[in-house]
Amino acid sequence: MASIISQQRTDRLFFPLIALLLVVYVLLGFWPSYIGAGLVFAKLPSALVHIHAVLYVGWIALFTTQIALVETRHVGTHRQLGVVLGVWAAAMVLVGPATAIMALRREPHGISAAGFAGDLAQTIAFAILITAGFARRRRSHEHKRLMTLASAAIIGPALARWPFDFIQNGPPFALAFFYLLQPLLLFAYDLATERRVQRVTWFGLVVMLLVLLCFLALPAWQGWQLFTAWVAHLSLSCRDAY
Repeated sequence: MASIISQQRTDRLFFPLIALLLVVYVLLGFWPSYIGAGLVFAKLPSALVHIHAVLYVGWIALFTTQIALVETRHVGTHRQLGVVLGVWAAAMVLVGPATAIMALRREPHGISAAGFAGDLAQTIAFAILITAGFARRRRSHEHKRLMTLASAAIIGPALARWPFDFIQNGPPFALAFFYLLQPLLLFAYDLATERRVQRVTWFGLVVMLLVLLCFLALPAWQGWQLFTAWVAHLSLSCRDAY
């Protein structure tokens, strides 16, 4: 019993800190172009990009709120808000790829084949982890890890916009390290508190490693470059048709 109480106390410190770290990522990445520019008043390329920004930045805010609610024992409110998060997550999975496809045809500031690969991989990773998180909602130790990992999986666009040279022009290792920082911290936390790594932590780490692999390796494959060009051309054709 004493060990369970001690675990709960450390959880109440660790998971809010991870949520705050994700907030810092978002503030560093999106302050100039979105948050500091007035949110809905920011000059973004289109209404779809505005919707995308509201959904993804809003998710981090909602996730942080959920962590605060559960760690302050407002479990009923946490569960009620969880219904909203389920619908919110579904909207993110739909809007994310649509925004990435639109960005492919936006000149001269569209995304590259690498960016397209990364965006799609992150959306898929988020969908997998968030589905698992909701499926394990009755097992709190697994649920909170999966929800944390799902939120960390979509942090790449914020990280890529950090105003630091070691991110913008440094080796891929720098970006990879900060992208994997949250699952690595969770990995270390499991070892420190339970002397083993939870299976869901391993699962989330592997999923996020695959996202990095897609971002770093997939664009070098000619087949992916051809696919990206085809999607961009198809998107332009559909736009012109309507």
